[in-house]
This record gives sequence, C-alpha cells and structure tokens, in this order.
Amino acid sequence: MKQTTKKPKFIILHCNPDLDACACAALLGVRPEEVHFIPADLKILPEKCPCCGEKIPSNPIILDHRLGLKGKAGHNGETHAAVNSLPEAILSDPTLIQEIDEQDKTGRSSPNFNLSQILEAVRADLKNNGMYNADGSYKLDRAIVAAMGRVIRGLNLIYKQKQVARKAAQGIRFEKVDGYSFAIVPKDQGRNQLYTILRDEYGANGLIYCDGYNLGVHRFPGEVEPDFRLLKDKLPGWFIHSSGFLAAWGTNKAPKHTFPPAGTPQNLDELLTLMREVFE
Repeated sequence: MKQTTKKPKFIILHCNPDLDACACAALLGVRPEEVHFIPADLKILPEKCPCCGEKIPSNPIILDHRLGLKGKAGHNGETHAAVNSLPEAILSDPTLIQEIDEQDKTGRSSPNFNLSQILEAVRADLKNNGMYNADGSYKLDRAIVAAMGRVIRGLNLIYKQKQVARKAAQGIRFEKVDGYSFAIVPKDQGRNQLYTILRDEYGANGLIYCDGYNLGVHRFPGEVEPDFRLLKDKLPGWFIHSSGFLAAWGTNKAPKHTFPPAGTPQNLDELLTLMREVFE
C-alpha cells in the first residue's frame, strides 16, 4: 500500500508574533512547519508568502490578523485578544485566556504562571503527545530538560540584556508631556529590556521612538494615561491601538518603508510637539 504524507496546513500569523498569536497557534495544535508570517498591516493577502516565497493557497488559516481571525471589540471600544474568538478557548484555563487578553490589550504581564507550572505544563503536553520513558530511552525526561533549558537560558539572557540596557539608559533623553515622562530612544527597543529599565528605574511612563521610516509613541505596561486615541484626528493613516496605549507609523509587527503621510509628524520632535498641543 502506498503511504501518503498529510500535507501541512498553511497557518499565517503576523510577523514578530506576540503572546496572542502564539496562543492561537498553540490552541489549534499548529506545527512549526505550518507557520508563515506576514506584516500586521497588510490589507490584501499577497499571492506569495513574504517570509518564504511560497505560494499562499486559497484557504489559509489566518490568526491574530485583520485578514483572518481577529479579536472582537468590547463595549468600550477596546479589542480583545484573538484567542478569545477561538472555540478552543472555551475549553482552556480561563485564567490563562484572561492573562493573554490582558497582555494583548495593555502589555501588562501578570505572574499567574510560575516556572513550576510551566514545567508541569511541558510534561503534560509531552505525555499527551505520546512521549514516555517506558522503553528505557528517557525520551520524556530529555525532552523536558530541553524545553525547560530554553526557558531558563532565556531568562538568564534577559538578565544579561537588562545589564546592557541599564548602561544604555544612562544616555537617554527624557521629555515631559502633561506631567508624563517619555524616554526618547533612537528606535523602538520595547522588545529588549531597555523599556523595563526606563520604567522601573527612571520612572518613565512611555517612550517615543524613531527607527528609519517608523515613528511612534507608546505607554509602558501598567500605565493607563495618556490616551493616544486623542491623537487619532491628527494622525490620519497612523495606527492607533484600540486601548489607546500606542500611536504609530510603523511597528515591529508592521514596519513601514515610506515616510509618514504629509501633514503628520515626520520626526521625534514634531511628534513631541503634537503631543504637547493635544495633551497640554
């Protein structure tokens, strides 16, 4: 009998995937070879995948993206995490879904899941996928050590990155807007540890970044003001997050390759001037 190999699904996430995108893929049991990435701001699905050049089929599964599954808006206009829209979320740990939703809306990370829970989660997932030690090979134990090794090495790497960021923070310029302190950085470094140092050790409420064509401002996790939705009328074409913590022309998820629209800020100081006009 001829053996056939099941063709992988074609799963699309936005580039620079966040917790919500990863959670959507996890709940659907997506395999790494099934994942493809496109910028978050695309309004039309391209014929070929930007990340690999592979032809995109007519029926891809698109997660945490405006072209596919995206979180639904709540009563106050804030958009919930896309994972909430999955039927699988109903059968998931409600505390986990709530934490993913909170992180997606505000950037805040709540310590509801500690390393011991993560270890048990890894063990449970591996066992559920048929991995045991019964044959004397200790495959399960090796897989647990490998998975947790990545977590622990990653945490130590973050610690080292914070040490480097602490030195970089010494040369950062700060500007006040309506009593709020904003760190001015040459590019959006929110994905490394600099923002944590600026928030926790320098008392910054957010940052203004400029990286090539990309320009924007965002609040740090845990901050509730100012509300950048108030800038919407002044920034046509820009992305304003539904929770009001971000106003940007280009982000890590959707980088821009042209300058901001004419009549909107073109650099850090122009954006800072606009913020003072609106908020002060």
